[in-house]
Amino acid sequence: MTPSVLDRRPAKAATALPSFPQPGPLPVEPPTVAPSDRAFWILGAVVALVTLAVFLPSVRNGWVNWDDADNFLGNPHFRGLGWTNIRWIFSGSVQDAHWIPLTWLTLSLDYVIWGMNPAGYHLTSLLIHSVNALLCYVLAYRLLELGFGARARPRDLRLAAAVAALCFALHPLRVESVVWITERRDVLMGLFAFSSVLAWLEACRSGAPGRPARRWYWPAGGCFAAALLSKAMVVGLPIVLVVLDVYPLRRVPASGARWPTRLVKLAILEKAPFLLLSSALVAVTLVIAAQRTHTTPLSVLGMVPRLAVSAYGLAFYL
Repeated sequence: MTPSVLDRRPAKAATALPSFPQPGPLPVEPPTVAPSDRAFWILGAVVALVTLAVFLPSVRNGWVNWDDADNFLGNPHFRGLGWTNIRWIFSGSVQDAHWIPLTWLTLSLDYVIWGMNPAGYHLTSLLIHSVNALLCYVLAYRLLELGFGARARPRDLRLAAAVAALCFALHPLRVESVVWITERRDVLMGLFAFSSVLAWLEACRSGAPGRPARRWYWPAGGCFAAALLSKAMVVGLPIVLVVLDVYPLRRVPASGARWPTRLVKLAILEKAPFLLLSSALVAVTLVIAAQRTHTTPLSVLGMVPRLAVSAYGLAFYL
């Protein structure tokens, strides 16, 4: 066979660029970290402990004079886990269009344990965030493992996952979520969102080709429901799962006529429970918020100004 132009290149030119993983068929049983992998879990514990140490001064933060006064100091409804408290948590706790009953349950439990000592509330948020750092580390390792496979050494994957988890856990954007008691909803949502994605990856790994294992599929949906009840911002998680289906799970054919049908099946049929949960949460929140909050009528703020406000919000975030 006559060598091509590429075959005749000098060896140095052929190896000048790094070799990145190329999309390809996912192994039926991709390598995973065993529970006995001591080095993996030791590094994960280090990530969690570093996160705990960095945010530990927040325990002395007290009540922040930014919504904490209204939500806790002037709010007797969350103080306890009696029937009247539970009824308020699930029906009357909507504030600023947020329906977060699971978050309020954790805050009520804090009251049972700590009373009105803010240090206990801060400690709970800090512990949840430290667990989130560990979950982020595990998730980053799983994704890197799926993307690189046998091309990378486990030690390199561990270090890369640790760096990713620390970048997430110690980023300045985490400060508000961790040190402000009102923002308990952020760290709690993160706890269940990470758990849902990890359960989904395990469902795809341990299930039959093209069919996630039920023993992990439903826990993934349950964790997603818990995340929704912690904060509605997680409604877009089903889209994230579809993206992961494409890469690095490679559950969608890279080419051919079947990939659009396969993608629709993964995005709609397989994710139907997740989509229904998102829709139900949005509907319940809108109904309760409409009853509990006062919105500006259309006669005061028309559709065009409302669209302008929405467009400004999008531009502001970008």
